[in-house]
Amino acid sequence: MLPGARFIFAKPIHYVIALRYVREEGGAPLVLSKGKELIAVKIREIAVQHSTPIIEDKHLARSMDVRVEVDRAIRLNFIKR
Repeated sequence: MLPGARFIFAKPIHYVIALRYVREEGGAPLVLSKGKELIAVKIREIAVQHSTPIIEDKHLARSMDVRVEVDRAIRLNFIKR
Protein backbone atom coordinates (compact mmCIF):
# COMPACT_ATOMS: atom_id res chain seq x y z
CA MET A 1 0.00 0.00 0.00
CA LEU A 2 2.96 2.34 0.25
CA PRO A 3 2.67 3.89 -3.25
CA GLY A 4 -0.40 5.84 -2.03
CA ALA A 5 1.60 7.52 0.74
CA ARG A 6 1.82 11.30 0.64
CA PHE A 7 4.72 11.50 3.10
CA ILE A 8 6.88 9.44 5.45
CA PHE A 9 7.95 10.30 8.99
CA ALA A 10 11.29 8.73 9.82
CA LYS A 11 13.84 8.29 12.55
CA PRO A 12 16.75 7.75 10.18
CA ILE A 13 16.55 4.00 9.57
CA HIS A 14 15.13 2.84 12.86
CA TYR A 15 11.44 3.72 12.42
CA VAL A 16 9.30 4.87 9.51
CA ILE A 17 5.59 5.66 9.29
CA ALA A 18 3.97 6.08 5.84
CA LEU A 19 0.88 8.30 5.85
CA ARG A 20 -1.78 9.31 3.36
CA TYR A 21 -3.54 12.62 3.83
CA VAL A 22 -5.61 14.42 1.24
CA ARG A 23 -7.40 17.47 2.62
CA GLU A 24 -10.31 17.09 0.19
CA GLU A 25 -10.96 13.56 1.46
CA GLY A 26 -11.36 14.84 5.02
CA GLY A 27 -10.49 13.04 8.21
CA ALA A 28 -7.14 12.44 9.85
CA PRO A 29 -4.08 11.04 8.04
CA LEU A 30 -4.24 7.30 7.44
CA VAL A 31 -1.33 5.01 8.35
CA LEU A 32 -0.48 2.98 5.24
CA SER A 33 2.63 1.27 6.50
CA LYS A 34 5.16 1.31 9.30
CA GLY A 35 8.32 -0.56 10.06
CA LYS A 36 11.57 -0.84 11.96
CA GLU A 37 15.15 -1.60 10.96
CA LEU A 38 15.23 -3.67 7.71
CA ILE A 39 11.56 -3.08 6.97
CA ALA A 40 12.12 0.65 7.51
CA VAL A 41 14.98 0.59 5.00
CA LYS A 42 12.75 -1.11 2.41
CA ILE A 43 9.91 1.38 2.99
CA ARG A 44 12.38 4.24 2.51
CA GLU A 45 13.62 2.69 -0.75
CA ILE A 46 10.05 2.45 -2.05
CA ALA A 47 9.35 6.03 -0.94
CA VAL A 48 12.38 7.27 -2.89
CA GLN A 49 11.24 5.32 -5.98
CA HIS A 50 7.83 7.05 -5.78
CA SER A 51 9.27 10.50 -4.94
CA THR A 52 7.44 10.46 -1.62
CA PRO A 53 8.78 13.13 0.77
CA ILE A 54 10.61 11.75 3.80
CA ILE A 55 10.40 13.95 6.88
CA GLU A 56 13.13 13.22 9.40
CA ASP A 57 11.57 13.64 12.84
CA LYS A 58 12.99 11.05 15.20
CA HIS A 59 10.77 11.93 18.16
CA LEU A 60 7.53 11.92 16.18
CA ALA A 61 8.39 8.74 14.26
CA ARG A 62 9.27 6.86 17.43
CA SER A 63 6.20 8.11 19.27
CA MET A 64 3.91 7.22 16.40
CA ASP A 65 5.45 3.78 15.99
CA VAL A 66 4.09 2.60 19.32
CA ARG A 67 0.78 4.48 19.14
CA VAL A 68 -0.57 4.02 15.61
CA GLU A 69 -1.87 1.03 13.69
CA VAL A 70 -1.68 0.28 9.98
CA ASP A 71 -4.94 0.95 8.09
CA ARG A 72 -6.18 3.31 10.81
CA ALA A 73 -6.26 7.08 11.09
CA ILE A 74 -3.70 8.64 13.40
CA ARG A 75 -4.85 9.89 16.78
CA LEU A 76 -5.83 13.53 17.11
CA ASN A 77 -3.02 14.22 19.60
CA PHE A 78 -0.56 13.92 16.68
CA ILE A 79 -2.29 16.72 14.77
CA LYS A 80 -1.07 20.25 15.45
CA ARG A 81 -3.91 22.75 15.39
